[in-house]
Amino acid sequence: MQSKRLVINNLPSVLPEPARSTTSSVPQSSGEGAESSLEPPNESLSDESSGEYYKSTGGPMWTSSVRVEMVKKGLFNKHSIDHPLLAEFNKYLYIDLGHKNSKQVVETVSRFLHYMDPTEPNLMFVRQVEKVREYFNILSDTKLSKWTVFNYSKSLKRFMKYIITSTDICHNNPALFQDCESFMDVLYGIQSGMSKEVSMEVTAKKSEFGCGKEVLPKDCLAVLEAAFKDFQAVICKMQGPGAITGDCLTKNERLLVLYYLEAVIMLKLVQRPGIVTHMTVEDWEGRSRIENGVCVAVKEHKVPLSHEQELWFDLYFNEVRPVMLQENHTGDDVAVDSFFVSSSGRSIYNPSNDLKRLHDKYSLPSVTCGDAQRAFEAAAQNLSEVERNVVAAERIYMRGTSSDPFLALSVLDQLAGKTLKRSSRVSSCETRVDEQTAYKTLVQFCPVTLEGPPPKRARRTELCGSEHERHCYDR
Repeated sequence: MQSKRLVINNLPSVLPEPARSTTSSVPQSSGEGAESSLEPPNESLSDESSGEYYKSTGGPMWTSSVRVEMVKKGLFNKHSIDHPLLAEFNKYLYIDLGHKNSKQVVETVSRFLHYMDPTEPNLMFVRQVEKVREYFNILSDTKLSKWTVFNYSKSLKRFMKYIITSTDICHNNPALFQDCESFMDVLYGIQSGMSKEVSMEVTAKKSEFGCGKEVLPKDCLAVLEAAFKDFQAVICKMQGPGAITGDCLTKNERLLVLYYLEAVIMLKLVQRPGIVTHMTVEDWEGRSRIENGVCVAVKEHKVPLSHEQELWFDLYFNEVRPVMLQENHTGDDVAVDSFFVSSSGRSIYNPSNDLKRLHDKYSLPSVTCGDAQRAFEAAAQNLSEVERNVVAAERIYMRGTSSDPFLALSVLDQLAGKTLKRSSRVSSCETRVDEQTAYKTLVQFCPVTLEGPPPKRARRTELCGSEHERHCYDR
């Protein structure tokens, strides 16, 4: 990972080298190098995170002591994923199921199969139930989080479903097929034993943030306030005289823009992570304009954005996103249809990890979108029934809010107490815009039509600045 110039926290001075058999060497053909051979699945049920900067430092899953312990126990050893058994499983995930992060699942299964039989991948483990249970017990003993161990079992379950439902094993080896079906009961038993521990871990993490104190909406937006100055500095670099293009930004600056916009969606607009993962280029280009901004329809969910937020998203789309797409040198999973893409040019599978990295960068307690939803819903108890409904997590995503999508946004702004001050936003960028740039911005966001109404003064001031709004209007 160091060879890719990735930031690694608490790296031990000497990393013990595991004893590998000659049949279990892993070729580095995918371009991911050591990273793919060392990383266990992420803690979240989503599989991939966006970037390698702003690493989490407080999570229970990935500490140097855990990694060293897993290396000592040989839990990172794996078979080559080019073996026919694993290669066909990978094809099944990627092509049949459309699982774009299939390689990580296959590598997890490869580690399990190596532990069961270091010589070659096979299905004989279905007849070694005690050793299978021993494997998951060892994973737990290495202090991996319960979520991570649960993800290992999920990957194994996917593998078994593939063997049972998508191969000819029932005809070629009926006895082994029966054993595979029986093994599914074993897996269900293993996962049910984990479920209580997983629930306890999640509950502990939820109570960790508040530390017994009430969580307010302004607490949820603290990271946006802390990061705003740095974020606005990057935005201003791409505007006004001497504006630079996205490829002139540093990787950290591009990631900051990405993480900040993800946080706006999940914390400011109180939307679920699925909005980030499912938002497409078509959704963005098809956004509808309304009086107070725009509305983006993501799988029929209405995502309202103010004019200023629209400007941020548009700069990301036109300047930052194309540079990130170019970083995919492997040729697979180029996320050309996804609006949000990772620094490696791939689709984003775990926005919550990016949210935690942003909190860690500014040394703030981690807040999830679930925390924000609960905080805003609790703060809305004294509002009218209509206002409470638009804040409620199960209602804000329904089509019933489409008649006035900005009602939810205005209520959320009211509950947040306008944490981000408008005055600081205007003054930070206004001096960097000349008349011609201001006019181009106005035309871009308020196209001139024969029958359409002219933009209002407040809108012109927001786009052009108070110095140029009248001149641009007269033109």
